[in-house]
Amino acid sequence: MMASASSASLMFCSCSGCAAASMAFVSSEVMSSPRRLGVTNGALGGCFLLDGSGHAFTAIHGDAQPGAQPQPCPTGFRVGTALRGPHGSTVRCPAPRRTIDFGLLGPNATSFTYRAAGREHTARPLGGVGAFLVVQQHIKPVMREFGLHHEDPKLNLSGPAEPYLSLTPGSQVIKRVAYTGGECVARVTLAARGACNAQAGYVPIPQPEVEDVRAPLRVFLTPDKQAFRVRFRARQAVLDGRSTYTIEVRPVGGHGFITHRYSRNVAAGGLVRTTVGLYNHRRGRFRIVVRYRTVQAHPGPTGSPAYPGLIVGQVRINVP
Repeated sequence: MMASASSASLMFCSCSGCAAASMAFVSSEVMSSPRRLGVTNGALGGCFLLDGSGHAFTAIHGDAQPGAQPQPCPTGFRVGTALRGPHGSTVRCPAPRRTIDFGLLGPNATSFTYRAAGREHTARPLGGVGAFLVVQQHIKPVMREFGLHHEDPKLNLSGPAEPYLSLTPGSQVIKRVAYTGGECVARVTLAARGACNAQAGYVPIPQPEVEDVRAPLRVFLTPDKQAFRVRFRARQAVLDGRSTYTIEVRPVGGHGFITHRYSRNVAAGGLVRTTVGLYNHRRGRFRIVVRYRTVQAHPGPTGSPAYPGLIVGQVRINVP
C-alpha cells in the first residue's frame, strides 16, 4: 500500500509561528484528520519553524503502525525487545508495519520522485507549500556502523543512518526533488538540513543588531517589596514562537540568577509591562537585564530562541 501527496488529503495548520502537520491512517487508506488549530497527531506530526518568508520546510521519515500509531520503539530495536515505560510499565517492540515519509518541501518544489514497492514514482506536491506524503509497507531501514571497529563485529555500534526529522529529505525513499531553482538528487544523510538544502530556497530568518533592540528600561519595586515591575518599549515585535523577551534577575556579587520569559506577543513600539519575583527572596543589590532573543537565521526544521540574546537594557536596584 502506498500513497503520495497527489492521492491523499493532508492538513497543515499554523501554531505560534510555526507550521504543524497532522495525519491519520484509517484501515488501508490515507485520510485527512480534521483537528483544532495547533493540535498535532502525536509523533506522526509536529510543529515546525517558518523561514524568513513565512514558509515551513520539513521532512519526516520513520516506522509506523496501522491506525495512525507511531512505532513505540526507536528504529533498529529487535522485535520483542522489552523497554521500560512510564510508571513501571513494560513495552515490547512490535514489528513495524509501515514506512512513512511526509512533510513540507516548500513553495519552490514542483515535483518529487520517490521509491515505493520496488519502483520509482513521480508526484506533484500540494497546497503551494510543497506538502507530500508517502506510505508503504515497511521497508528495511538503512543501518550503519559508528565509532570504533572491534575484532568481534557484534561489539560494533550500529544505528539508523536516516534521520527521523530533517529540513529537507534525507531518507532512502525520496530520490529527487525538482525546485524552481534546479533539481536535487537526494541521498541518505543524517545532516539536520537534509540533502536538498542548497536548492530548497530557504529564506534566512532576519537577525537584528544590538542597536535595533536597545531601549530605556524602568524598574521599580512593588509596594510590598517582594517583586520588580519592569517597563520598556519593544523595538522588535514578538509575533510568534521565533522570538521572545527575557528578564534576568541577578543578585550583584552572586553567581546564581533567574530568567523570566515574557510570554506574550507585542507589536514593535509597544509597551511591555510585567512583574518578576525576587531571586530566592533575597535582599540587597540586584541587576535587572532585559534581552531580546530570536532563533538563528537558518536553524533547521525546529529550534528555540538563541542564548543569550541581545541586551535591550539593564539597571541596578536595591531591595532594602
